[in-house]
Amino acid sequence: MTDVLLGSDLLDSTPRQLLLFEALGWQPPRYAHMPLLLGPDGKRLAKRHSGISLAAIRDAGASPQQAVGLLASWSGLLDRAEPVTPEELLAEFREQELPRDPIIVREEELSFTRQW
Repeated sequence: MTDVLLGSDLLDSTPRQLLLFEALGWQPPRYAHMPLLLGPDGKRLAKRHSGISLAAIRDAGASPQQAVGLLASWSGLLDRAEPVTPEELLAEFREQELPRDPIIVREEELSFTRQW
């Protein structure tokens, strides 16, 4: 494992994890933190927001590329939801361009079944 991407809510635990790696004599991975996705109510995006999960997105008929594009758009990595492969997304990924503030997913975006 070389890289760890966590939600910004876990930023406080990163120093403890790094100390644990040091105590065990292991090489620590690189850590990065992503802003949380919030629902329209300002609370952390969770099951209460229309049962959001990768399985729910796929069950709604999204192809793998559509699911990746939808998640990437919610995360601020794409301007709009469009099919994209993980490889295509990684080719354009720039950590410094990640948003710093929490991302609010609008109500119409939660109705992902209408998008395909």
